[in-house]
Amino acid sequence: MHLSFAEPAAPILPYVSVYYLFEEDRPLIDDSQRADCGHLRLFLEGDGHQNLPNGTRIQSSPVMLLGPHSVASRFTVRGPLRFVGCSLKPRAWGGGLLTFEADDLLDGGCDGSAGLKGQNEVLTARLKECETITEMAPILDHYFTGLIRPLPPEHDAVVEAIRAWLKADIFPDVEALYAVCKPSERQVARISNRYWGAPPKSLARKYGALRTASHILNHAGAVPEAARHHYADHSHLIREIKRVTGMTPRQLNTISNMILRITLDEQHFRELQPL
Repeated sequence: MHLSFAEPAAPILPYVSVYYLFEEDRPLIDDSQRADCGHLRLFLEGDGHQNLPNGTRIQSSPVMLLGPHSVASRFTVRGPLRFVGCSLKPRAWGGGLLTFEADDLLDGGCDGSAGLKGQNEVLTARLKECETITEMAPILDHYFTGLIRPLPPEHDAVVEAIRAWLKADIFPDVEALYAVCKPSERQVARISNRYWGAPPKSLARKYGALRTASHILNHAGAVPEAARHHYADHSHLIREIKRVTGMTPRQLNTISNMILRITLDEQHFRELQPL
């Protein structure tokens, strides 16, 4: 397996946090994927599907769009596999880059051709001619530059307020967010759904559990002190960690795969980082 990364050009960074190229020679891979932000994946070789806890199966397509996920899921892919992807920030949704709103695809996915406004076949053909993600990055930059649209200023301010609020505390208080936002609580929730895929309370639960899991994985199983009082007991902690990672705290430290370990490193929660 080979996984490589490239950073988008500066104008793209408000919408896309990173480009990546995934290559795998094994004929069959079955594994878990943590709750995550949205992803756009362009399959250059191979295919597969993603199984959600509710029983839904998302079949891969040449242009595969995954919405934000609040829970972990299983994926099965058939190799040899080669796809280029990008991690989508909240501003990518709701017209910023994609025609879909984030909550349209919460815990789901679809053929992304319908959500993009460019010539996807031409893009995929050009990417197939490249060997490395470094070669692909300028092509993706050029493609996305022609698609991006600025958010309405009021929406942009709320999106940024949610990012800063989630980053400031492992389990942030919802009232603290409403206190710094000019729109009403109902409007903030609507904007949060449109760009983040869920209302603020659900986002606090998701990222609180993910950051707890990250700490557990990177500190030999230790639960962060700031998170302890948010769990009723150890069983509650285990359930929440398994909900967002697909594994118990013990499994994270013993059998988790490389991709899960990489994506659970808090520095890779790039949708929470300032530009």
